[in-house]
Amino acid sequence: MRTVEVERDERTEQVVGNGSRLAYMFLTFGVLAVAAYRAGVLGQNTFDLLGLVMISGAILLGYQYAHRAMEGKALRVALWTGGLGALLGMALALYLSRA
Repeated sequence: MRTVEVERDERTEQVVGNGSRLAYMFLTFGVLAVAAYRAGVLGQNTFDLLGLVMISGAILLGYQYAHRAMEGKALRVALWTGGLGALLGMALALYLSRA
């Protein structure tokens, strides 16, 4: 009988997915920390960095939706959270620009 070596199984896929998720979260919060430093300490605009965070989140959401990993209530919660965060961010930016 011939044995076939399996290169990738469900556990491998889960470990790779978890590693990618942790790296994405670290990178996202790192960019947000850099944006906060640039805005608070250096007084610079940070729309470029915040735009990268928003676009990367939209790409992730679109990919998960296209592959049917994000549907129903989870999709609605993600869209509401993103929309509410964007609105609050714009309102805060408008308030701080006038102060």
